[in-house]
Formats: sequence, structure tokens, C-alpha cells
Amino acid sequence: MDADEAARLLSAAWRYHKFSKVECVCVPHYPHQGRPKKNAQPTRIGFRILAEIVQDAEAIEAVKKRKGKFVLATNELDATLLDEDTILSAYKAQNVSVERGFRFLKDPLFFASSLFLEKPQRIMALLMVMGLSLLIYALAERLLRAELIKQNQTIVNQVGKPTQRPTLRRIFQVFEGIDVLLTQQGDNTQRVVVNLKPIHYQILDLFGGDIKKCYIPDQ
Repeated sequence: MDADEAARLLSAAWRYHKFSKVECVCVPHYPHQGRPKKNAQPTRIGFRILAEIVQDAEAIEAVKKRKGKFVLATNELDATLLDEDTILSAYKAQNVSVERGFRFLKDPLFFASSLFLEKPQRIMALLMVMGLSLLIYALAERLLRAELIKQNQTIVNQVGKPTQRPTLRRIFQVFEGIDVLLTQQGDNTQRVVVNLKPIHYQILDLFGGDIKKCYIPDQ
């Protein structure tokens, strides 16, 4: 029957639920509204599905077995020095370090999908460069946040609210539009960084050291 086929197609699209009981009930339709007269003949017969939907325990259990386990590898074979709970905690802590940076690589704005390499050596070299870049990214972000807390300062985030936990990507956005102007007078070349604003000076002061000298060489 069409009603049974409709129920089958509907349940086929569900991943974790199924019909427990399915019953097709005849629904007569009469030409006039209201209670039909005695011995009145319906003009057509329809069908209505009455069903009970329940969880598919087998499907849910299969997903739990597949997604509820993962492998954590370490070169420390002494379980007394590094137990399973410590390994798991260390793994989860990577979410705030280099591991989180891989989301940055997958971002369409990074254009990582536009890189095409065939030789394994070049792929390995690119991955090494990306890994080191993400490490530097994470360290710079950690340094900036630590200095903001230490000096009790804030930086405006993307939505205009002050924060002590900016992402380094936000800092990159802030520094867009900074240009280096080179002027030549005889044998002398003068280098000037233009478009620096107070927020740029604040960030450079927080980083300090060689990073600040890249933009303000006289300090």
C-alpha cells in the first residue's frame, strides 16, 4: 500500500530511530461537512499512518562503539610515569596550542586547498613548515595574552568588546594596512612604517623585543 511505502521511506532516512508499531487506518471522506448521515457512502477512502517512534538501540550502540574509542600513542612505556588519564589530559590540552591551529589551516581564507604537491619530500617539507608556523602562532598568542593579563590591559575584539584573550588572527587583521615607505635621497635610504595607530603601538609594546624593532627600529 502507498501508506506502508511512505512509512518505509520515511524511516529509511532516520539514523537512530525507527517505527515500533505501524498501523494504517482507513479514513473515509464524505461530500459534505459534519457527521455523515446513516448509510451515507464515502466519495473516497484515504489512509492515515498511526505509528510509535522509538530509538534504534542497535544503531546507537554501533555508533558508540565506533566513536567512543580513539588511540593515544606515546613513546613512554612506563605506565607508572605516564598513566592513561595523564595522556588523555595532555592530549586534550593541545586544544589550546598547536592542535587548535589546524582549524586555521582548514579555513577557506588560508587557501591551503590551492597548494598542489606531488613529491612526498615536498609534502613533508610543507607539513613541517606549517607545523612550525602553527607552533610560532600558538606561542605568540600565548605571549600576548600573558602580557595583557600581567599589565592589566585589554584589546578590542572583532565585535568591539575589550578582551584579554585575543586570537593572533585578530592581531593579523588589526595590522592589515600597515605599509613600509622607502625614500631615497642620494645614497641614503630612509625606511618609515606608516599607518601605525595607538592600538598598534600597544600591541608592539606588549610583544616588545625584536618584534617591536621591526616596526619601530629606533626604539
